[in-house]
Amino acid sequence: MKEFTTPIDLVEIGRRFKLVRQKLGMTQTDVGKQINTSQLMIHRVEKGLTTRYGILLDLMTFFSDFVSVSVFFAEKFNIDSIELFDNREIQALFNTTLTMLRDEIDQKLNDLHESVAEKMGILQDAVDKMPN
Repeated sequence: MKEFTTPIDLVEIGRRFKLVRQKLGMTQTDVGKQINTSQLMIHRVEKGLTTRYGILLDLMTFFSDFVSVSVFFAEKFNIDSIELFDNREIQALFNTTLTMLRDEIDQKLNDLHESVAEKMGILQDAVDKMPN
């Protein structure tokens, strides 16, 4: 992995958060609600005026659903060349597919159970009809 030659300071991190937020069409209030903080705190982060790392981590976690961390912290960051994605949509699709597979497996297991029970019943009938 390539190491950064220039550290990214809080002002630059804030600027990048703001650019991603704007590209998503979200307000500072929208983002604040997503991470349970105020619009003012989002404003302070975007201006590089806070060192509350918990908030920075919460924002990075939230935005990582839309832009990869490696792209976010890349030495060259151009919001116009970044295609945002939404991991929440991918996760929802995964969950739907998993549920469908689980339902299909449950149905096949139920069918198998019924088939085995039916065959066991046939066997039991045959055993019962056998002379002692």
